[in-house]
Amino acid sequence: SNGEIVIQLDRGDGLAAIITTPAGGWEAVEVKPVVDQNYLQVTFIGTPIQGMPQATDMALPVQTLSSKTVAVVKAPAEVAEPVAAAPTPKIKITGPTTAINEIDGAELVWIPAGKFLRGSPDGKGGGDERPQKQIELDGYWTYKTPVTVAQYLKFCAASGKKFEPNWGQTMHTNPKGPDDTYAVQTNWYDAENYAKWAAAALPTEAQWEKAARGTDGRQYPWGNDWDATKCASLEETVNKFSPGFRPVGSYPAGASSYGILDMAGGTWEWVADWYEYEYYRTAPDKNPSGPAKGSFKVMRGGCSLYDERFSRTTARMINPAQVRDWTPVGFRCVVNGQPPMQPQ
Repeated sequence: SNGEIVIQLDRGDGLAAIITTPAGGWEAVEVKPVVDQNYLQVTFIGTPIQGMPQATDMALPVQTLSSKTVAVVKAPAEVAEPVAAAPTPKIKITGPTTAINEIDGAELVWIPAGKFLRGSPDGKGGGDERPQKQIELDGYWTYKTPVTVAQYLKFCAASGKKFEPNWGQTMHTNPKGPDDTYAVQTNWYDAENYAKWAAAALPTEAQWEKAARGTDGRQYPWGNDWDATKCASLEETVNKFSPGFRPVGSYPAGASSYGILDMAGGTWEWVADWYEYEYYRTAPDKNPSGPAKGSFKVMRGGCSLYDERFSRTTARMINPAQVRDWTPVGFRCVVNGQPPMQPQ
């Protein structure tokens, strides 16, 4: 008949379309998608011309097909999910070198740009701590203490994540504070997700070490001599038959030269880097960010279940990124690229 033939088409990938063609003189149209070759075969069947003895193949005039998407049933598998925009840091300056991250309420301390001595000299420390050399870093903010349970619960409330304490989270002994004042213990992925939510990042190994030892190459955050009373150490816990942890900030005398707390003992702390034994030999001298891939992530700072050898500012420990209960491990964050200004 005269007029248009309208065809509803489902391509099989979730997209529905309508094909419309001028169809005067045609009695039928067959549409066949050729999926494996990605094209559409359309056959027009015409009314035999009067007087012809039988159906005959013949050349047809050019036909114009137009298509219009009318519905999307499902997104094709190859279409990536939209990436959410990274949150904007909300830093409130409180002093010449201090600030607050207004997202999670964490206290921040500014670590100025410049060089520091990373690693241990020959004959000291582990083989993966060498060679010792000067590393240059841009300035950055670091959390004054590890992320607490209270701060982590804010993240859980905002993200819908369920908080599931591991076996070590409640190993509290005197002096005991409220449960939410202790360092949260997580796997590396949860720590990274928290940092993203807080518009921050996990520190690189180099950033963590500079914040812990300053620029004078000290062995412990407070100096070169071990002092078990300046951190939640093995001597203060296991050796006194009281294994456990302390609220963050319980040892102000153990602060680093920048005033950063709890960088020895307590819980291990995740850093951003993948682990590589020989990385210090090949790492760049400015802003090293760790190997591109690996099997383990790095932890720093020791914990209350290990002795002073692991609380050294240069000591490195490894752990699978997905594990949160092999050893007590928490984290702190850094915020990059916002130098301090006048207090607000």
